Amino acid sequence: MPLFKINSFVLRSCLLMSVLLAFSACFPSRKITTAQPLPEMRAETLIEKMDSAAVHCKTISAKIAATADVNEKSQSFTVNLRMRTDSIIWLSISALGIEAARVVITRDSIKMLDRIDARYTITDYSYLNNLLEIGVDFAMLQELLLGNYFPYFDAKKMRSAYVDEQYYILSTLRKRKLKRAMEEKESMKRIIQDVWLDPLTYHIVKMAIDDNKVAKKLLISRNDFFAAESETGSDSLSIAHHVTLKLEAEKPATIDLQLSKVVVNKTLEFPFNIPDKYERAK
Repeated sequence: MPLFKINSFVLRSCLLMSVLLAFSACFPSRKITTAQPLPEMRAETLIEKMDSAAVHCKTISAKIAATADVNEKSQSFTVNLRMRTDSIIWLSISALGIEAARVVITRDSIKMLDRIDARYTITDYSYLNNLLEIGVDFAMLQELLLGNYFPYFDAKKMRSAYVDEQYYILSTLRKRKLKRAMEEKESMKRIIQDVWLDPLTYHIVKMAIDDNKVAKKLLISRNDFFAAESETGSDSLSIAHHVTLKLEAEKPATIDLQLSKVVVNKTLEFPFNIPDKYERAK
């Protein structure tokens, strides 16, 4: 029996969102209007620029209005998200104005409260991986939330750089046509990761992870950037207001996110108390 009989769809959608969500915490992405093609650049140079542009903040919080289509089921819900880097990710999931679940994710554990059925669970990442049907860990979730690059498990390092209209692409596939053709023949045994970079800021604006070992593909795109609030007074961090997520798999999922009330470097609390009347889920 599923852990959450009533709100399992909302929980799965929200956790999927937290895995795929990349708050593009970067300078606003600007559309390239010049008709001149982008100059080619070596992969090593682009990787250095991408790493230099990586986002760092102590905390981040946001309110997210989400609409999810998961395995041909659709539902809307709201998520209040808080994160302290290298430490904790906190989610409060509400549907129809009522908190349905609360989730706390740390480096070694996942804790969940089911407000509907008065149940709780304390588990590890094996539960999260089985629920989402993809492999994740805390470091991956954190870098996604910050909009930074992360290597997807055994995906090879970035080897090639391409120009795709107005963006640069870093890929784990080699650039030379013969080698790439040979690798594509072997792609059913590999994980292919592509990253689209804004040529002005070198922040990640799109990512694709094709995990052929388990026949799944993750696609992330972001647009409509706006400045986040900050207790430190900095206004240089801009966040993607509209995020579209897509999982191509046996159980496909598409999630549309609208972000608001995004604040960075604010002192946050992460309340998680298990009421005495709650039963531990089996």
